[in-house]
Amino acid sequence: MVHGGSHIIYSRKDVRPAQTRLLLVRGFLRVSVDYRLCPELTLADGPMADVCSALAWARDILPGLDSPARPAGGVVDGARVAAIGWSSGGMLALSLAWTAPARGLPPPTATTPIDIPGAASSGLAFDVLEGVHDAPLTSYGVIGAHAALPDPRILEDARCRMILHMNWKAQTLPVIVDGLPTRAAADRDDEAAGAGCVTDWNAAPQPDLDRVRAVSPRAHVEAGTYAPVPTFLVHGTGDDLIPWLQSQDTYDVLVARGVPAGLALVDGAAHICDRSSDPESDGWKAVLKAYTFLSKYVL
Repeated sequence: MVHGGSHIIYSRKDVRPAQTRLLLVRGFLRVSVDYRLCPELTLADGPMADVCSALAWARDILPGLDSPARPAGGVVDGARVAAIGWSSGGMLALSLAWTAPARGLPPPTATTPIDIPGAASSGLAFDVLEGVHDAPLTSYGVIGAHAALPDPRILEDARCRMILHMNWKAQTLPVIVDGLPTRAAADRDDEAAGAGCVTDWNAAPQPDLDRVRAVSPRAHVEAGTYAPVPTFLVHGTGDDLIPWLQSQDTYDVLVARGVPAGLALVDGAAHICDRSSDPESDGWKAVLKAYTFLSKYVL
């Protein structure tokens, strides 16, 4: 299981406890993953590489470990692994379908992105490099996993503001695909380049299309490099960060390519569409559909 946060914030501790309990009841042993966050590292060099290493660990090392989480008499089967991710973590779960085979590693048996990876205008002004750290992070928990606007902590924290900047200023791809320097490093580079050569990191150029395709799940599905991993997508139709049509289109491409796939659209739900553990809520019912799908292929 991998977390979300636009690859910028949160940690493995932000996985929802109610869903952990549900998975345990269904016979899954949950492994929650921390990975090195963007923009100190690029998406390909940090998060995507780390979740692939986590998959290798779950397949090859975990079955031989003693664990208090292991059900009594239970056996951990490294040949049957499901990848589940929320928000940007959903994109990372999908990425394993091509990064794992490239390493000679069997991809996940099945995968479920929930709110996979729009933007309104905003007068918010700040230096995006304020939130960049000197070394890569594996977790960032200044705010809770369920915080959302108008929670003032999102506006007050430099790294949280980076997520708003990415969405409102169409800077998601430059930040996560190319990464960002620290303010000190950027100033040194500008000084070395000479007077008048100051880079505007708040309006960085978009990455080359080939670099975007290299990390895009849909591009890999269309290119035939996405392993036929059964994939279920969950998305709220009221999501104001990621248009739900992206999940619909990805589902359509998966089906067209013969990949076993499912889709649950939660009517009117926001980006965090499965916050409630109420069994009568639409978000919880969507998650149940996803885990039933996983169980069919994994268990």
